[in-house]
Amino acid sequence: MSRAWVELVGHHVADEEDFETFAARHPQLLDTTLLGRFYRPQTLAGDAARAGWVEPDPVPFPWRSAGPM
Repeated sequence: MSRAWVELVGHHVADEEDFETFAARHPQLLDTTLLGRFYRPQTLAGDAARAGWVEPDPVPFPWRSAGPM
């Protein structure tokens, strides 16, 4: 879950922004249900997700292909 959130934030961050500006520009990234747009609950709760990275499902992040990193 942490890496997925970092992927989402990293895609939107600009180097010159402070946190307040960043949060005001991207309030959707503070939505606690955000990962649910990209992951099924059983995927996030599964052993593979607990042990490491799993690709988003049922759809990939829009800026990435669905292939492994």
